Amino acid sequence: MKVGNKGGHVHAFPFNQENVKGPPSTHPQCLADARAAVSQGKPVQGVKGPCWFAGLQYYDLVKVTAVDYMHCVLEGVTKSLINLWFSTSLKTEPFNISDKVHEVDKKLSK
Repeated sequence: MKVGNKGGHVHAFPFNQENVKGPPSTHPQCLADARAAVSQGKPVQGVKGPCWFAGLQYYDLVKVTAVDYMHCVLEGVTKSLINLWFSTSLKTEPFNISDKVHEVDKKLSK
């Protein structure tokens, strides 16, 4: 889906109302996706390949990896998500909550 006029794109996953969290990610599955991404030469399930931490014996990629400042703020991921969620031009999309701005403001103010 193309959003905005900057020529970017968004990878959207289908939303399942009965399972809002989706399938749980696991360390073994992330490693398998990383190996598949390397062999296929393209991302698999959003995984582009292995990271250096994957080789650490007690490092669990799912449980220990934090959302980082560089990707969320400096590269604009948070801004893109907020635009997707609250843009009135995308109000027909299943991920959009532009009609719930008042409710979100109320919860954030608590």
